[in-house]
Amino acid sequence: MGHVAGFLARHSPLPRGRDRLALWAAALGAAPEPIDFVRSDFGHTLQIDPEVFFYRHAYFTGVYEPGISRLLRAVLQAGDICADVGANIGWHTLAMAAAVGEQGRVFAFEPVPKTFRLLKANIARNGLDGVVAAENLAVSKGPGQAMVHVPGDAPLTHASLSRPERVIDSFVVATVSLDHYLAERGFNHVDFIKIDVEGAEQLVLRGAHSLLSSFNPPSLVVEAAAATSEGFGYRPNDLLDQIAAANAYAFFIIHEATGRLTPLARFPESHVGANVLALPAARPQVMNRLLRANLAA
Repeated sequence: MGHVAGFLARHSPLPRGRDRLALWAAALGAAPEPIDFVRSDFGHTLQIDPEVFFYRHAYFTGVYEPGISRLLRAVLQAGDICADVGANIGWHTLAMAAAVGEQGRVFAFEPVPKTFRLLKANIARNGLDGVVAAENLAVSKGPGQAMVHVPGDAPLTHASLSRPERVIDSFVVATVSLDHYLAERGFNHVDFIKIDVEGAEQLVLRGAHSLLSSFNPPSLVVEAAAATSEGFGYRPNDLLDQIAAANAYAFFIIHEATGRLTPLARFPESHVGANVLALPAARPQVMNRLLRANLAA
């Protein structure tokens, strides 16, 4: 039954039906063994870990976090400088590289060694070594060291500086701040930063204060999730406050499937959080691109 669902998922002309079939097929383990490579909807080939449910799902659809992928295409343009903090195997890293082209630059950070090896392999496989600089580092508030914990339920996608209940591995990793790392390499600004670090987003923002408070601050996509931020003693609204204290930003919730934006003042106290776009007032041209892409109203 699972293999039937998998076949239908790969060939369904209807996106909604394809997604539902893919979820069913992935849950049933219908993909061929082993699933070594996935062809993405933006034309790249990625090596994956078949044990991760999200990547089994992507095998059938070619899509991973489609809302963010669509947003990246609208926000980024040729020549942009980007940082992918929590790059994982590089799905969004490669999308950024495709958008910014050879004139642009993407700095990708992934602290988990096994995941980092897949990231490096995927960058090389798609001929993007000249655009992407990958670092086996954890981005934080400054240079130093930190302990990273790998949970048993999702080892490649949920490694965190906060210790979960079930840990299958822990290791020490070097840390760096974005301000320090980029300044050392002669970059005094970036155009875009994606941050998905399982609750350590607040630490990353502290280490990017100079970038955020500059006259040309970056657009941000930040995971603001109560489930992960609680392990660090803060709530999603604290991230909004931290960004707003650095510069004039407008906030939007990113729809998971479509990338459509909903204006956000603050999360209700009981809200679980969401992926958030923080758009600086200093970059009205980005909003214009979002409007043209029909992602904002």
